[in-house]
Order: sequence, then structure tokens, then C-alpha cells
Amino acid sequence: MKKHRMLAILAGFVFIILPMLLFAEITIKTPAWQKAKGLTKKGYYVFLLISDNENADSKKMLTVLREIISIRTKQVNLVQVSKNDSKEKELINSFKIGEYPTVITLAPNGAITGYFAKTIVKDSLISSLVSLKESEVIKNLQDGRVVFLCFHDKNDSDYIKVQNEIESVASNFKGTVNAVYVSSDEEDLRKKVNLTSDLTTVLIIVPPGRAVGQLEGSNITKANLMRVFLSSCGSGCGSGCK
Repeated sequence: MKKHRMLAILAGFVFIILPMLLFAEITIKTPAWQKAKGLTKKGYYVFLLISDNENADSKKMLTVLREIISIRTKQVNLVQVSKNDSKEKELINSFKIGEYPTVITLAPNGAITGYFAKTIVKDSLISSLVSLKESEVIKNLQDGRVVFLCFHDKNDSDYIKVQNEIESVASNFKGTVNAVYVSSDEEDLRKKVNLTSDLTTVLIIVPPGRAVGQLEGSNITKANLMRVFLSSCGSGCGSGCK
């Protein structure tokens, strides 16, 4: 595994975690980064391309990115950075970029959902344009928070009770634990984690993306959530765990 990228895999669900940014706010102030952040705030996914603009790999990558964007014009945008631009030195150093071209994918919420260097496959780039729910999970993990990922059916009579149990724990550990709710009509994320149960299910995921527990139906209680959460402390489960 390359030192600049860490992949944490949960049942086929891939979280992109950059070690040097884990638990830290990104405060880059270069023109390209600010432009990219401005686009995400408008609801765009952004491909940030850092290249030398001249070699064959860089030209090929630009062509591939433009092909994707031409299909998703209203969803995806492109920001280009020259590796020799002195104004972008902070950006290049912050991400420890040493190979060109490099592409960083940003979701609308600011999560980094893709980091690709040198050799890049078109399908991988497309896969980095994750759903908003998936990017919510990734952003929480990149910010060092434990995630209670709850898959539910809105018509489940026990859903409100389950939600109250989850929120009672999350509120006690505000800033350390966040809940993400995924309804039954969001099939893509359910498939990514290989979830087949029809019961309301909670996955407890700790940074950088490791699942430490799964609770279903009537087993989703404050006591059980606390037990799994606290037992994971001491193994890198979040900024509040020692």
C-alpha cells in the first residue's frame, strides 16, 4: 500500500482516508483549492487534477476526466493545477503529492472520496463519485468520528424507538459519534456493505473505516450500542477514545 493512501474496506465498502489529514481540518488557501471548495459548496463533485500539463499521462488523464464530465455536466466539475505553479505549493505539499498526474475527488460536503496517482482507471474515477450518504459517512470518518450507520425502513414501527436509542448515545458523545440514516430506497449503499437483512440494522464504524459491530432489530439499544462503542476504545476509534 502506498504511503499517501490508506484504504479501509468494510464488506466491499471502500473509504478513502488520507493519514496526514485524518482528524484535521483542511486549511489550504491556494487559489485552486479555494476554487474547488467553492464549487463543492454549489453542490458539485470536483476532480482536482495536479499535473505537469505536458507528458502523455497528464494529457491522457485530462481527456478521461473531460469524458466523464461531459456525461455528468450538471454534477461534476474540474479544477486543474500545474505542479510548477508556485501559488499551489501549499496544496501540493499538504497532500504530499510526488507523482503526476494526481487526481483528488471532492464530494459536495468536502469529503475526499478519491485519491489517484500516476496510473488511473476511468471506472475508478467514476466510482469515486459516491452518493451523498456515502460521502457523509466518509466525511465523518475523515474528521475522526465514530459512525452509527443505520439502515432502516421508514415504515418500520420500531424505527422511532431505534432512532431515539441511537441519538441518546450520539448526544452523550457529541463531536465523537455521529449517526447516518439510510432509508430502504437507497439500495446502492446497502449493496456496497452487502446488507441483506430486512431488519433495521446499525453498523458501528470507527476511523479509519473499520466495522466493530452490527446490531439488528430489537438488539439496537443504548446499552448494546454503548457496549460496542466503548469496547472499541483504545484501538483508534475516534478523537474521544483513549
